[in-house]
Amino acid sequence: MIGAWADRILATSAGKRLARDAGDATLRRTLSRILLAIEQRPAKISSGFSITNLSRLLAFLESRKIDPAWCARWCAALFDVCRARLEAAEEIPRRGRSAAIRALDAEHGRAQAALLQAARVPERRAPARRERAADPGVLDRLEASLKERTEALAQALEEYRDLVERLDVFVFTVDAEMRIASVAGKGLQIVGLEEADVVGKPITRFVPPGQAKNLGEMRERLIAEKRLRGVTMSMLDAKGKERVIEMNVWLLEGGGRHSGALAVVRDLTPQARLEEAMRETRLRLERIIESSVDGIVTSDPEGNITMFSRGAEEIFGYRAAEVMNKPVASFLAPPGTGVEPLFQSIFEGGGRTTSYETIVRARDGREVVANISASVLRDESGAIVGYLGICKDITARRRAEEDLRRKNEELEAYVRTVSHDLRGPLVAVQGFCSLLEETCGGQLPEAGRYFLDRVKENARQMDRLISDLLELSTAGQAAGVCYWVPARSVVEGIAEDLAPLLAVSGARLEIQEPMPQVLADETRLRQVFLNLIGNAAKHMGRPEGGVIEVSAEPAERGYVFCVADSGVGIDPVLHERIFEMFYSRPTNGEGRGFGLGLPIVRKIVEAHGGRIWVQSEPERGARFYVHFPDSKA
Repeated sequence: MIGAWADRILATSAGKRLARDAGDATLRRTLSRILLAIEQRPAKISSGFSITNLSRLLAFLESRKIDPAWCARWCAALFDVCRARLEAAEEIPRRGRSAAIRALDAEHGRAQAALLQAARVPERRAPARRERAADPGVLDRLEASLKERTEALAQALEEYRDLVERLDVFVFTVDAEMRIASVAGKGLQIVGLEEADVVGKPITRFVPPGQAKNLGEMRERLIAEKRLRGVTMSMLDAKGKERVIEMNVWLLEGGGRHSGALAVVRDLTPQARLEEAMRETRLRLERIIESSVDGIVTSDPEGNITMFSRGAEEIFGYRAAEVMNKPVASFLAPPGTGVEPLFQSIFEGGGRTTSYETIVRARDGREVVANISASVLRDESGAIVGYLGICKDITARRRAEEDLRRKNEELEAYVRTVSHDLRGPLVAVQGFCSLLEETCGGQLPEAGRYFLDRVKENARQMDRLISDLLELSTAGQAAGVCYWVPARSVVEGIAEDLAPLLAVSGARLEIQEPMPQVLADETRLRQVFLNLIGNAAKHMGRPEGGVIEVSAEPAERGYVFCVADSGVGIDPVLHERIFEMFYSRPTNGEGRGFGLGLPIVRKIVEAHGGRIWVQSEPERGARFYVHFPDSKA
């Protein structure tokens, strides 16, 4: 223990100076005698120091030509060790320990005063000092060394200030009374403060009232730990608004006592605001996900579930806690197929798939028809980090569609039955009319002939209506064999069949190139163009006639055909009604139709996977568009 104390004292700058001037062995022997007395009698440290005999010490210094000022510094280090020994001496009662410390301080003061007084008396050091002063080279070297060290210190200080001014931080020191002693750095300007605003002010002035008590706790931690890293708290800027800061703090000590602290401060307000915005965004997204009626499920690259929303819980009946971190295939795999077809569909679609339908068995055993939109989740480098699936429960919709399909089939069967049943009496009526005309035609008066012609005309109308009803009942069925049909040959054949009608209406049919091929039932395809071109001729509505143009343009999938006319056009409010059953407009000299042509066309086109729509305005003609997805040049 004594050796450690001695090394500590001898390691000071004063100890090194004395060891050089007085001799290390002599100084260590003197120091050891003093420290041994302290160790043996810690309660009488002041008297232990007195064994050095101050007068003998002064004489020793004079004989060795040692500056008493250095010895005064050496004694200060000695007394610091003595004080530390007293404070740690648990064998001494607290009251006795306090008394001994006071006595030590008094002895310290007397020794320091005597030594410093001796350093100021010229007679005590005159011979040695005059001899040393007589050598001007020594003074020059000392002056040059002092100047060099001063310049180096000034340069280091300037570099330090320049570094601090470049960084977005500010450095400040506080004294023992917690007042700001100095400040530097452009970071202070970021919070709107100047040096004059803070120097000399208590640090509590720049802390929100609610956090002032934290300073006391931080001070106690700093004294215990000597250094604090990454302390986050709030401060007030020039406008009194709170800003989030991060501090690294070091304890400053002098003479064995705490003299204040140094802190490096970084403004975290923009980062804190960004983090707060990100938290709010995340909470908002979580609320959106939780309020969504669709099921949202995510998994890691191995297919283990990482998120299971409330909507997914309601659709599939599982709780999120039951499925988290477990394979998707254990809960959401379609019976008999698994999830492999879904993942295959994702990768075939370039990392995503939409409207993938499958049947999943729920927790209670019921079958759920799910429409899934799924995609791959990737990080910034493009690596796969998981999968996302959005599931819609379309069970009720599929059941409704199935019910509607079944009812439509029943209705079509009923229409076919009724049509066939009606055709029998109608054939009889037409037959009797023919017999009546053959047997009694010459005997009928003019009125009778008129009535017979009316019966025959209405019988023909009834026959066309029954034919249209039968056609409508089967239009949705893609009957026959589908193969690539040249659309031009179909349109040209229709032009020959409709030549009388075109002549009556004065319309001219033009076929534009190119005319692609369509994968369809040729009979159905012919019926589409026949109805569209026939309607255009019937509804031309112009005495001078007009032009009916058939063309085709490439589309995203296949081709879009257009049948355009230069007739009187169609009011936009009727664009949907004209596709309704039994809705018809007056024709050009042909009477009214039954309103079944366009509904038949739509059913045929939809049966081939396409769609039909119209663009028209009054007096600007009409353009009927038909998209056949399976068509090619």
